[in-house]
Amino acid sequence: MKCRMIALSLVGGLAVSTMGCSYNRAPVVDMTKVDPQQYQADREYCESYAEQLDKQEYAKTEGINGAVSGALVGGVAGAIDEGLEGALIGAAIGSAIGAGAGALGGANDATKQQALVLRNCLEQKGYKVYDKE
Repeated sequence: MKCRMIALSLVGGLAVSTMGCSYNRAPVVDMTKVDPQQYQADREYCESYAEQLDKQEYAKTEGINGAVSGALVGGVAGAIDEGLEGALIGAAIGSAIGAGAGALGGANDATKQQALVLRNCLEQKGYKVYDKE
């Protein structure tokens, strides 16, 4: 299993780094009457499909979405308290926080999707997979 480092520079100099393998844990598969060598080969084949899902793209997209949402919420909150100057400060802070939270959420979502791709592929290869959710 290959691991990748994701490093993103986000709004306001906030840097988010997450180290993540493609999957949270090994799938739970019924190994009754299964050739372990064939299973290992099939698992590697399925992992190659799961690794095609781009964690960086998930993190980037969710980071951008979080930055926009955070800027809007922060801007409104700042405007209520401090007017235009507060809106600008609130938007900047909200953007940075939203970007970081969004990027982490996106990376986590990608990991879940990779795990699901792996398990679906193994199931298609005829294995009984118990932890699909």
